[in-house]
Amino acid sequence: MFEFIGIMTAIEEVFRLGFELGEEDFLELEYYQYRRLMDDGYDVKNKWYCINPEKSYNSGLYKETFIVNEEYKVDLLKAVLFINKQAKKCNKELLTFQEKIFYVRSTLPPRFSQDDKTKHEGKVVKLFSEKPQEKGRK
Repeated sequence: MFEFIGIMTAIEEVFRLGFELGEEDFLELEYYQYRRLMDDGYDVKNKWYCINPEKSYNSGLYKETFIVNEEYKVDLLKAVLFINKQAKKCNKELLTFQEKIFYVRSTLPPRFSQDDKTKHEGKVVKLFSEKPQEKGRK
């Protein structure tokens, strides 16, 4: 149970996102996106990934594109594994990831019991969802 301590922020972020993430949901950024990160002062020595925008748009909760660095991507995937592992301890079969989140949240300390899908104070960065127009082109 205490394995979650190292990934608490990521667990909270998965709770806020409200959907299951898999390796295929992380898309490496394109050049113009890396450029935007550099311009905004982010360290781009390591890889950065966009969380599949279609998945967040389809959740009906977000219209932003969220990006994470390589290290936090790994933490988010560990958080999903933790949630799935903890959900297996439930006495009934949980069919959806939302049900798993609800159950696992109830087993964790009170700081995890908040259901706030609007805050992203972890390491998930909001980015843009459209390519910037090239200069001189419309």
